[in-house]
Amino acid sequence: MDKIDIHRYSRLPRGIPEQYVCDIQESLRFLDEELDGCNDEISRLERRILSLKNRREAVKKQTMDLQALLSPIRRIPNELLSQIFRLICDDNDTRYATERWGISTLPFQLGAVCFRWRSLCLADSRIWATLVINCGKERDIRVVELLDLFLERSKQQSLRLKMVCFQYQPSASLIRKLTGCSSRWKDLTLTLIDLSSLSSELRELPLPALEFLDIKTMEGGGDLGIFAHAPKLQTLAVIESLTLNSIVLGRITDLACYAGTRVQSALGMCSNLRTLDISSFGHGTSAHMGLTVIPTLTSLSATSAVPDDEVFRFVTAPALISLSLRQLCPDDPDSGTQPHIFRFLDRSHCSLTKLSVEVPWTDQELLALLRILPNLEELSVHTLKGSRLPLTITKHFLKGLHVPPRSSPSNAILPKLISLTLETSLAPFAHAMFKKMILSRWNLGHLSSTGVACIRFVNLGLPRLSPANEQEYADLFSLRKVGLCFDLHSTSTA
Repeated sequence: MDKIDIHRYSRLPRGIPEQYVCDIQESLRFLDEELDGCNDEISRLERRILSLKNRREAVKKQTMDLQALLSPIRRIPNELLSQIFRLICDDNDTRYATERWGISTLPFQLGAVCFRWRSLCLADSRIWATLVINCGKERDIRVVELLDLFLERSKQQSLRLKMVCFQYQPSASLIRKLTGCSSRWKDLTLTLIDLSSLSSELRELPLPALEFLDIKTMEGGGDLGIFAHAPKLQTLAVIESLTLNSIVLGRITDLACYAGTRVQSALGMCSNLRTLDISSFGHGTSAHMGLTVIPTLTSLSATSAVPDDEVFRFVTAPALISLSLRQLCPDDPDSGTQPHIFRFLDRSHCSLTKLSVEVPWTDQELLALLRILPNLEELSVHTLKGSRLPLTITKHFLKGLHVPPRSSPSNAILPKLISLTLETSLAPFAHAMFKKMILSRWNLGHLSSTGVACIRFVNLGLPRLSPANEQEYADLFSLRKVGLCFDLHSTSTA
């Protein structure tokens, strides 16, 4: 019975005749059997498809497992992989983890990758020796459990501890557990509202292994004397002003601080200071300060938000060999800081061998400074980006560094220069003059008669690099084979 018959029977005025009912019922039985057959076939095909899908997933998993066996990381020895893990745990930014979990989670994340990585993490106690923890009260229970794992798995390793707390009263249970292992503290970084919130816990605490201390407080205040029980403390970084302590400062060899009103008093107490990293914002010290002589200082780094000379007004460093000058805000041109640097160098009578400059000076101002530094061996110049700023790395500057054929050490600029780094974010650049200058300091036959040192390390940073640049410096790249370490890179962040 086809569709035409069905349509015809449906239009009969008195229904379907009796003689056709049997035919219709027979057709229905046949259709039911055919439908059951279709359903059975569909079920069979669906089972087959499901079986094929499962097989496909199994093949894909087996393929991934086999590919993993060929992965380059599989060939890394366990010792080297453990070293990589330690570097990751030491240097990775863990702010997100401490905000979400209250404690650094990198060792757990590394151990969750595979059985081999987990075994390495559990076997190397040094991976667990760097700990960043939020000591706020709201995370007590879970953080205490994770802290116990860190302390257990780090065994007796020296700890690098970073404590973060933005509450006036930190968690007593966490502080108690942390101070219980204070004999293992080697590096300690405190990020707090106020140092006084931990004064009672730290004041009599023995710190026999503490060597590095970094204090960041939101409101300032606190007594540096609470760390008087740290006989090995050598490195101190302080942003806000604290109550000074001569015992603590007398041990410091490396100091990073803000040039506040009491910085001169602090420096006067640092009898063993070797390295000073000082930051200023143009309104911290007084112009009427007396001179402070730091006879042991060998490295000075001065960073300012605006052109600022306050550090060089009161510091004298006769043993200084390394000087770094940096300005953070490129919108303000320098307005007279260079004379104070000249006077600082003159009264210090130091012999600089390393200089790094990132300040808005003209090419002539920088050359004038370099002319009074005959012992300089390493020079780094970084230009700032700003339309109002003078150009530093110009053709005139490069020409000033050029060594003429018959020059002598007495009239050549930087006769002992062996390492040069120039980074510019501005175009155009005098490529030909730069190459000529470098070659004038590389020609061994030429330099042997002048007494000028042969340059060995050259690092050039340009705003944009292209294949044409590499072709242009092909002659310098070729000198790598005979000892010149020449590197060309881009300074663009886009």
